Amino acid sequence: MRPTSAPSPSPRRPFVSPLAVSALCLAAFSGCPLLAHLPVQAPSLVELLKPVVSFQDAVLVRAPSRQQLAAHYCPRVVDPPFGLRSGLEALCEGFFGPPPSAEDMKVGFDLQFHIDNPNQFPLPMGSALTAIDTFANRAGGAVSLGAVCVQFCPEGVTCSGQAAEGACRASERDVRSLSDFGQAATNLIIGLGAGLARGEKPAFTLPPIASGGSADVFVRYAFGPEKLWPLMQNLAADAKEELAKGRMPEFRIPYKLEGTLFFDAGSIGRAAVGFGPRDGTWPLPTEPLRDAALGAAARL
Repeated sequence: MRPTSAPSPSPRRPFVSPLAVSALCLAAFSGCPLLAHLPVQAPSLVELLKPVVSFQDAVLVRAPSRQQLAAHYCPRVVDPPFGLRSGLEALCEGFFGPPPSAEDMKVGFDLQFHIDNPNQFPLPMGSALTAIDTFANRAGGAVSLGAVCVQFCPEGVTCSGQAAEGACRASERDVRSLSDFGQAATNLIIGLGAGLARGEKPAFTLPPIASGGSADVFVRYAFGPEKLWPLMQNLAADAKEELAKGRMPEFRIPYKLEGTLFFDAGSIGRAAVGFGPRDGTWPLPTEPLRDAALGAAARL
């Protein structure tokens, strides 16, 4: 009779803590499916702390000059001499030069933020909601340029900035969601991307804010002459008399903006931090401004 051998002990599987799994998932910037199977107490091991967002400034980085604006709007607001449209166009061109191209009339601005991440893991910025009104204190009422939601992706992932459903939706009552702006959400402003450094070309992919660190982030937006027209009608109407006399008017755009930045840590949680409302004025320059504030020639 053959002796029976004792069964060999089964190999012991290495223990992986829920905290380690969470950290690995965050490093991959995805909603790790393993987190769904962790014990109930696991989320308390990695608590998402709301980042601190300081809105720094709204900087005009691209705009036509006052002369280009005058050449563009003079034929549109000044009464034609003797009822002759061709005579008006020649008159305006004599005063201010030929009308600028549509490319020259594009306007771009950066919203600049300082963000502190109090968490002990990197935190990606998932999306940004911005709404802007102009001439808020004008007797005729504000001109809303709209509200737009821009979505960002982690490095190595290609995305267009188009927001998925719910990307700019917040559960907190003290921050703005896209739905709060109702009819203003008509995308009259266009999101062009974001970056972490001045002079950097904006993109829709962003590295996360480092663990326990901070970063200066800009988000860029733009609008063109067809979207600028309702706004500039106010400016051009105010300058009508000056334009008719061939004098260069001052062009200043008063604005009010507000919004929310959303940070997405996958299964760990999601945080929404509001900014604004902030009032300010953009004085349009004498010379064309083409990304001068960033020292870049990024195409809008």
